[in-house]
This record gives sequence, C-alpha cells and structure tokens, in this order.
Amino acid sequence: GGLQSDLVTLDFRFRLLDPTGRQLNVSLNRPYSDSVGGNTTITYSLGFETAAIFNFGNGQTSPVSLDNDWHDARWLLDINNKTSELFLDGSDTPFMTVAGALNKTGYNFLQFGDGSGTVAGHANVTYVRYTNAELAAVPEPASLGLLVLSGAALLHRRRRR
Repeated sequence: GGLQSDLVTLDFRFRLLDPTGRQLNVSLNRPYSDSVGGNTTITYSLGFETAAIFNFGNGQTSPVSLDNDWHDARWLLDINNKTSELFLDGSDTPFMTVAGALNKTGYNFLQFGDGSGTVAGHANVTYVRYTNAELAAVPEPASLGLLVLSGAALLHRRRRR
C-alpha cells in the first residue's frame, strides 16, 4: 500500500434507468508524482451499463447483470500503487480490479456523468461518500492522552469555583 493519504474509499448508490447504452460514468482524478514522465494526476474511470462495467484504465470489460433497482458500490483506491477494487452490493469479493491511468491534467476531482461531463438522465446517484486518511486523521496516543488530561484539568478547575 501507499501512504495513508493515498488510500481513498468512494461509496455510492446508483440506479440505471435506460436499458441501452452507457448510462453512468464515474471518474476520480488525484494528484500523483511521476518524476519520470512528468505526469501530475492519476485518473480512474468506470462506465456502468446493464450488461457490463467498463474499466477505462486498461480497457477491461466485466459482464454483469444490473437491473433498474438501487445498487451499492464501494470503490477502494490505492493511488500510490495505481490500483483499485470495485465491490458491488455488499460483496466481500471484488467485482473487478480497476487500473489507474497517468495524465497531465493536474486536477483533483470526482465526477459522475454520462461520459460527456454531464448527467444526462440515464442514472440516479445518491449517498455519495468520499473518505481518505487526510479527512479522517486519528491522533497518536500521546496527543490523545494530553487532550484527555487537559480536559480533566479544566473540569477540576470549574468544580473548584
């Protein structure tokens, strides 16, 4: 694995509305340091259809049967190693491994759309949650201990007054 800040989890619920054609694309761009090629961003892109999910990083297509019910997706991304895994509907087994592609866009963004950059009404998306270690830092034990002691001292001081 990479640095903790390079580990990203993307959870979302989606429902495909049109039985034909590409209905939903999900793309994630993150900063990435590649001193050899001078690239500044790594991009992961998935395309969802009722019969297949496409991994644009390596051209892989995985057959699937998605109806028009709501589906839960969990996408675990390791930016440093340029790999990720997609889980569907609470499964403990990855549905597919998704490769990242290096580029020079320099943007840090998350996009849901139909591939043209907009949502064209072919899918509904709800409950989007993006987390990584940068957003959910856990204090080290020594810092946590000092915080607890400070709080106890303030409570003791308040009671004495």
